[in-house]
Amino acid sequence: MRALDSAMALAREMQQPVTVLWNIDKTLGCRFDELFISPAGIADFVYRDRTKKESRLARLLANLIEKTFQKKGCYLQQSDIDGMMHRDFDFRLLREYTNIHIATWEAFFKTTSCFRDFIPVAPLQQMIQSYAEGFENVIGVHIRRTDNAKSVQHSPTELFLQAMQDEMAADPAVGFFLATDDPEEEEAILKKFPGRITVHQKKSLRRDDPAAIQDALVDLYCLSRCKKIIGSYWSSFTEVAHLLRGAEMHLAVRQKPLTAGIAA
Repeated sequence: MRALDSAMALAREMQQPVTVLWNIDKTLGCRFDELFISPAGIADFVYRDRTKKESRLARLLANLIEKTFQKKGCYLQQSDIDGMMHRDFDFRLLREYTNIHIATWEAFFKTTSCFRDFIPVAPLQQMIQSYAEGFENVIGVHIRRTDNAKSVQHSPTELFLQAMQDEMAADPAVGFFLATDDPEEEEAILKKFPGRITVHQKKSLRRDDPAAIQDALVDLYCLSRCKKIIGSYWSSFTEVAHLLRGAEMHLAVRQKPLTAGIAA
């Protein structure tokens, strides 16, 4: 989402179309159009399903496209983007190139309206809205676990519990929307705060399962609709939920970092 948001914002500045090369793999087993309505700024999506064995022709075609950009255009990988961002490079200068290929997971171009082009597909939007209708006095809680070691280390569960208890002391009527990738954390917090927690029941937690990615999107947008978010350190999920609608964000962290971090 962050990379695409930057690409579309840059394309508007340059008055150029965007083509998205979308890999379906074990870390993201879901098509874009299973999550969002295709934005007007995207000319085309090229899907490459890496969960299946590619034909020799498909592999050769993908390699040809990559080599064409490398030879006749501007081909930027993550290491290039990191260096350019460190130098405060103005990406609008790339307009001198006819073809630009950017492979990154970063937000590399600033935009004044974060994620304005991302509209969830109707079934997911309806689900999000059904939760959000009761969010007048609800605080979002995002607890990132599983493979994010930095979140586990720096945002321990006791800090979330303390933050939630502090919110209840300030407002006895407050409720919480809990989003977590750890079923044991979810079960423990539901027991700790009976009657106060809303959760979106997950069909799956496998990142190669489209249903799991759709469930995560519902969590993300529900968090963004809360009046405040208690989030995890080193989690882009927390960060994006905050940026979607500008909800107040508090990180449950041992030592508060400068940003929410970049990992998912």
